[in-house]
Amino acid sequence: MSRFPVVKPQGKFVSAVFGHKKLGFPEQTPCQRPKSGSVTRPVFFGTITRARMLCITFKRLHRLLPSLVITLAACVADGGEIQFNRDIRPILADKCFACHGPDASHRKADLRLDTREGALADLDGYAAVAPGAPGRSELLTRITTDDEDDLMPPPDTGKQLSADEKKQLHDWIAQGAEYEAHWAYIPPTRPAVPGVGDRAWPSGAIDRFILARLESENLSPSPQADAATLARRLHFDLTGLPPSPGLAKRLAKSPEAYARVVDELLASPRFGERLASYWLDLVRYADTVGRIMRSRRTATGSSRRSTTTCRLTSSLPSNSPATCCPTRR
Repeated sequence: MSRFPVVKPQGKFVSAVFGHKKLGFPEQTPCQRPKSGSVTRPVFFGTITRARMLCITFKRLHRLLPSLVITLAACVADGGEIQFNRDIRPILADKCFACHGPDASHRKADLRLDTREGALADLDGYAAVAPGAPGRSELLTRITTDDEDDLMPPPDTGKQLSADEKKQLHDWIAQGAEYEAHWAYIPPTRPAVPGVGDRAWPSGAIDRFILARLESENLSPSPQADAATLARRLHFDLTGLPPSPGLAKRLAKSPEAYARVVDELLASPRFGERLASYWLDLVRYADTVGRIMRSRRTATGSSRRSTTTCRLTSSLPSNSPATCCPTRR
């Protein structure tokens, strides 16, 4: 007998619940569900697949939080200043680099826009970019002309610049047309902390950036969360696990203990396991060690998982000795 017995359906239960219908898999109605303890193949595997996709989606959203904070700080600090990596490089990469980028075999008119030297090069009496002089920059002339033979990007490419993109290129050239190295090679620097009207609310530099943006939109911060809410947020964010009942009482009695609780959780193996899950997902740990190499799972997989968890918990580099902590059995 099949491990997952199939019941012939007479409805559209599967399509209504899972949003799709696959050929070869029968549907089932609420009135014709299998007996207790059994489930049809589409429901069983569809539930697992959707749960997995939902988990991956939440993990990706969680990874975006630091980027959102950095972007917010940059927007508040820089104001109207045009930055090459943030504002200009995406435009050039999408609209210009295919013909005027690093690939010499596809480069046209001997013009290279991915480097400052190429953009400022003398092209028989003119230059694509003249820093501080938008009127003498051939790039701006070509992207604003009405002549389809001279218009850039060419109309047949289907990649036309918007009015906002043209303005950003104009302002960038007017501000000096400064290029930047790839962001990975630029040492991070602390932006200037913005001033705020309510000086009592911020408890740190990041709060000042957030409050400055809120005040610019005529908004006010939300009220302080209670101890139970803070405990849940802290535990789920750092360990992925619910907090103990005593943690909320501890924070309620001593609000200044919040920083100590953070340090305790950062030193916990559960924090390392949560970080390790992202790394192990990227190297497809479950697909390789967990399934294909079943015979080596204990010797190799468990050791690799424990070593990754240990290094992340202890903030050790990836080339640290594998004996930084004992292998968990």
